Amino acid sequence: MVSRQADAHPLSTWLEPVHLRNGGHQDIKKTFVVATSAPTVMMGYPIHAERAKAGGEWSCVEMATGHDMMVTEPEKLAAVLLSAAA
Repeated sequence: MVSRQADAHPLSTWLEPVHLRNGGHQDIKKTFVVATSAPTVMMGYPIHAERAKAGGEWSCVEMATGHDMMVTEPEKLAAVLLSAAA
């Protein structure tokens, strides 16, 4: 179902820098949501999750599902996103 509508992730989103103005992301709550079953290691997600777990300006939420959590666990993901936005 999902694969027929999915496109490859554009590489430029990983390579082009983001330029933020007016303080950028300072003072904005940040939540990293990481899939743990099975972890997607290719793009370094577990490493980013560990950094977020270390504290600072990020928090980390682990979901025991795969990378397509919006398909496999839509209700749980929606709850995580709503909580992060509160």
